[in-house]
This record gives sequence, structure tokens and C-alpha cells, in this order.
Amino acid sequence: MKVLPPWKVALAALLFCASALLQAQQMLLTGDTQINSAAATTNYGASPTLTVNSTTDALLSFDLEDILPPGTLDTQVLRARLILFPDKVAVSGNFSVFEVTSAWTENTVNYATKPSVKSPAVVTTAVTTSSDYIQIGVTNLVKDWVLTPSANHGLELVASGSTNFSIDSKENTNTSHQAILQIDLTGPVGPTGPAGPEGPKGATGATGPAGPKGATGAQGPTGPQGPAGTVALPFYGSVDDPDTGFNAAFLVINTGSSGYAIWGTGGTAYDNYLSSGGVGLTGYGGNAADDPSNSTSGGAGVFGFGGGAQIDTDVAGPGGSFQGGTLDAQSGNYAAGVEATGGYGGGPGVIAYPGSFGSQAAYLDGDVDVTGNLSKGGGSFKIDHPMDPENKYLYHSFVESPDMKNVYDGVVVTDSSGSAAVLLPDWFESLNRDFRYQLTTIGQPAQAWIGSEVAANQFVIRTDHGGVKVSWQITGIRQDAWANAHRIPVEVDKTGKEKGHYLHPELYGHAGEPDIGRILHPTHLPKQ
Repeated sequence: MKVLPPWKVALAALLFCASALLQAQQMLLTGDTQINSAAATTNYGASPTLTVNSTTDALLSFDLEDILPPGTLDTQVLRARLILFPDKVAVSGNFSVFEVTSAWTENTVNYATKPSVKSPAVVTTAVTTSSDYIQIGVTNLVKDWVLTPSANHGLELVASGSTNFSIDSKENTNTSHQAILQIDLTGPVGPTGPAGPEGPKGATGATGPAGPKGATGAQGPTGPQGPAGTVALPFYGSVDDPDTGFNAAFLVINTGSSGYAIWGTGGTAYDNYLSSGGVGLTGYGGNAADDPSNSTSGGAGVFGFGGGAQIDTDVAGPGGSFQGGTLDAQSGNYAAGVEATGGYGGGPGVIAYPGSFGSQAAYLDGDVDVTGNLSKGGGSFKIDHPMDPENKYLYHSFVESPDMKNVYDGVVVTDSSGSAAVLLPDWFESLNRDFRYQLTTIGQPAQAWIGSEVAANQFVIRTDHGGVKVSWQITGIRQDAWANAHRIPVEVDKTGKEKGHYLHPELYGHAGEPDIGRILHPTHLPKQ
């Protein structure tokens, strides 16, 4: 039976998808034999095994044109590997792979009529008694064959010194581990898309050094008298009546048509390591009342209330607007628009509530990195509807699991003996454990089962007859260092102030009650 048929691996990640198209093409042998210097006129085309030792070389040939998609370019060959499955290793050691440069036929060639080869060797590698299989990189050679198909006359395996091993030929009907040429292709490059819109204006460059002081000019005319009154700086003030007016110790109102009521600029940092510039505007919220009979909260250090819209075409102003500092040419570090650190004792860095029921608590335009766990009531993607992008959205919900589960799938076709091997990525078993399998036959009724489970980053699918197309899916539980240290708990008891309350009280007949978020993190709107 044949255990290693053509296959293709397709990897699907649930939360993030790769943009490059990768096609795996697997070439089976079209010709294989051995040539023996001790029996120079003997042909071994029907031999079930191929020996590689000090007197015997192996010849292998693969037909790329029958397997690769029409029009394949050498630039699309991402990687090519010759995969050998040693049947028996009598003496461990090195062997070389040479490019054959003249034609030969497996049923007629012998040592006396052996084809010519190109020196030096394409590659020299090792075989040991523990070698289950050997992967040999031949990417540049396969690119040459794709570019010039007439140059493809196959490969010759030549032992170094006393190295002695054997592999199965394609005529072997027992163990069936014939050599394979695995070629990974990238999809063709599409046409260049239209030019995007012009990007935003770059940051203003650093101010140059001050020029020399000029001569003192003539005294100008006296200006108009300013408003009466002064404010001594630094200014300190206090208010003692919490029910009067705006309850403000210092109040500035700009009565003009635009501009700022208050503008603050922090001082320049000291010229020493890790110093920072002064804060343009700072505030310290009042403490909560020291009264056990009442639940109170401290005041906000800084509060902003956006200006309201006046007519339908207006847009209301935000409560606060922040922009990080410009890029420093020496450090290369951008400053954040908003930097938030939770209070002492473990408070969250950012809390956001929607302005009204059903509106958004946050809107993020761009990529988001989260280095810890993300908890949510639900989740989906939201895109412009593919069938009506101008008028509709399309949503799909996330797939959830109590485990930190990864999902992979693909399609293979079993060979004439009903076998197919699926080769998984090199990191598969390092990332995953506790594998689960699903198989579905396509196009015909057939029985399908897992012939051998995952080992050495591959598993085998079997069917009750050959030529069956099988859709497969395998899942695994993450076992990387971060996942092992941060398993997501499935059931957790509520504690402290959470007990007796709900994340969504309106869903449990308690509409109007505060939810757990507002109990733990009450709002800090100032009293007016």
C-alpha cells in the first residue's frame, strides 16, 4: 500500500488570517532505480528497494510539469524539499545529492550506461539509525527546473565512505515509503491597486538654534489700557460652599467666538538622564468622605465637558482631546496620546461608559495589541456587506470554547491504497496538545479514519478504498508558556461588592439597578 500520496495543508486561524496564499505541491516518483558498480550491466528498475553505499547509487526522477499548475514561475517557488524515508540504515554517515544532467530510463539504465551528473553536489547531509525521515533542501535546483523544464533529469544519491542505507522504491507494495519532492508555491502577484489618499502632514521639525540678538528697536506707541485687576502667580484659592454656583475656586470663561479658556504649557525638562518636562495642566481630585454610613467616591483630578452642537450639521465636542508629543529624532520614541495608570491598590488604567444605553463605550480606529487576557460578553467581526457594501453591514460571531483551542483544517486525496499523510507545521506539537480529529469524505460515500495520530508533526488518514477526497479538521489546546501561565478559568465565584449584583441586571428582572461595573467603578462627574 502507498502511505504518502499528494496532499495539501491549509492553516485557518480564528482571530487573525494570513494574507499570503501558499500552495503545497507534492511530487511522487516517476522513475527510480539503483546502479551498482559491482554489477555494471544489471538493471534494477523493478527492485522494491534502493541501496546507497560505496558501490551502489540511487537514481530518482520527478515530473514537475504534470503536477505544478500551468504557467508556474520559478519566482513562485517558496521552498522545495526532497523527503526520504530510510528503510534500513546499516552504517550511519553522510551522503550527497547530485543533479543528473542527461536522460535515463529506469527499466534500461545500469552502471555501464549511467547518466552524467553535475558537480559539485547540490547538498551533502547525514543519515543515522534514528532517522525516520530526512528532509533535504533543493529549492534552487527546483527553481532551475521550473525555469528550464528540459533540464530536469532527476537526482542521484551517492554515499560518502562506508555509509550504507536503503529506501523503498515506487515498486514496493509492502512498506511503501517512497521518496517525495515537496514544493511550496506562493500565489501569483496581483495587479497593482489604485494609489491611496495622500497621508497626513508630518510632524513639525525641531526648532533651530536661536540667532544672535539684534539691536534694540525704537520704543513703540503705548497700547490701550488692559482690563482692571491682576492675578498673582502662583495663584492659590479655595471654596467652602459645595452648593454655590459651579463650586469652583478658580473660574475662567472665554466669551469670544473661539479660543481657549485656559492654556497650559509645562516647563522644559532638566538636561539630565530620564528627566521629563513639566505638566501643562494638572488636577487632584477631592477625597471621598470619611463616613461609613454613606458610599462616596473621590472626585476626578481633571474633568472636561465637550461643547454641545447647535444645529443638525454641528458635531458636539469631546470631553477631552489629547495628542502625544512629536517624535524625538534621537530616541525614536513616539509619545502616547493618552497614557493611563490605575490607582494605587489595583484600579484599572482606563474606564469608559457609553453616553446612553446602546451607544459605544469606546471606538478604536486602527490595530490594537492586548498582551493579557481579553474578557467580553460577546464578539464578532463587522464589515461592509460584500453584496451591498454601500447600505449594509455583515456580522459573524466569534467561536468560543472553555479551552484555549486552536483549529486547523485542509483537504487531501488518498492514494490507490487509501492512505494520505498530512504534514503539519514544524511548531505544531510545541504549541498544541490534546488533539481532536474530524473527517468528512467529499464526492462519494466512503469510510475514513485516522490511521495514525499526530507524531513528528504529521498524521495519517485512511479510507476503505483509494482516490477519496477527504476534508479534515484537527484541534489542539495551547501549551505555550503564556497559555500555561494564564489559563482562563471557566467558573469563578463573585466576591466582595460583586455579590448580589449582575453584569447586566436588566436581563434578570433588575432593570434600573447599577451593574457591577458601575458599583466597582462609579462615575466621577463633578457637581454643578
